[in-house]
Amino acid sequence: MVAELFDGFGFEVELTKQTRDGGRDVIAVTHEIVSAKYLIECKRPDPGGHVGVSAVRELYGVKVHEGATKGILATTAYFSKDALLLFDDHKWELEPTDYDGLLKWISEYLTVKGH
Repeated sequence: MVAELFDGFGFEVELTKQTRDGGRDVIAVTHEIVSAKYLIECKRPDPGGHVGVSAVRELYGVKVHEGATKGILATTAYFSKDALLLFDDHKWELEPTDYDGLLKWISEYLTVKGH
């Protein structure tokens, strides 16, 4: 779903393999105004669960290793306090997108697609 959203936003999108994805599920590239490469990791924890700081640390390491512009962690849930603190420490390199953020992306996608 996230790959489809970014495709609809005009990005060149690559969906990685479901297993051994290297810490990112979607690679989204844009050449609008400036070139940028986003690594997007998607997490769907158990109902009522949160995404913890370890997932953010892992994404940060992958982002640095690949030299990407930004790492985005998208989840159908919410983030722990420690995870949000780490995102805040690296706000120009990492971005959290929780359940509410996903709903916003879907709304923007529908607007772009004219629905």
